[in-house]
Amino acid sequence: MITRIVYVCEDAHQEGFLNGLKSRLECRAEALRFRSRGTHLRRQDAQDAWEFALEQGAQLVVHLVDADEGNWRQVRKNELDKYPPESHSQLVCGVADATIEDWLCLDRRFFKERFGLPAEEFLPPKTKDRADVLKGAMRRVRKSGQRPADVVLRLVESLPAEVLREWRKDRSLEAFFTDCVNAARRADCPVRTQSESTSEGVCRGEDQDDVPA
Repeated sequence: MITRIVYVCEDAHQEGFLNGLKSRLECRAEALRFRSRGTHLRRQDAQDAWEFALEQGAQLVVHLVDADEGNWRQVRKNELDKYPPESHSQLVCGVADATIEDWLCLDRRFFKERFGLPAEEFLPPKTKDRADVLKGAMRRVRKSGQRPADVVLRLVESLPAEVLREWRKDRSLEAFFTDCVNAARRADCPVRTQSESTSEGVCRGEDQDDVPA
């Protein structure tokens, strides 16, 4: 059973996405964050993240990273290869193609409605320019005192079923979602298949915490 998870991610939007997915799957495992120091980890960083997970008694490490201009499959392979082999049975690596903001905008109509963008507003291709537009849109709707991670968390956990189905047409997101479910099954966590997602009720534990590495 998974009662504690360590996140390895680089920014608030990735953290919010992981928390939103955890909430949506009704996973009550405690979540700790190992703060990575760049887009892609060095081998020593990966070793440190794994040792942190062992020290904290975590049963799962979830590593989320942006592909940026790279091929998401190759980026995932490269990131996984940095971790010690003994960690792989307790490791999930998600790679957003090309950034986490692109995942959040996989249904453009829904994103524009949610964040008050005009329907006709042009969104640049999958580049830094597009990510900047999406970040700006989310920043404008953020309430005073609300963390950027919380904006993304609320978006993901409240996503309508039909929008989630649209999101999961993206191969990089679907691969990550499936890997999370498989990790839960390996740990004998209850998995309930529903029409809008591969699983619900992935794991049980405590409420989330955020502990910097």
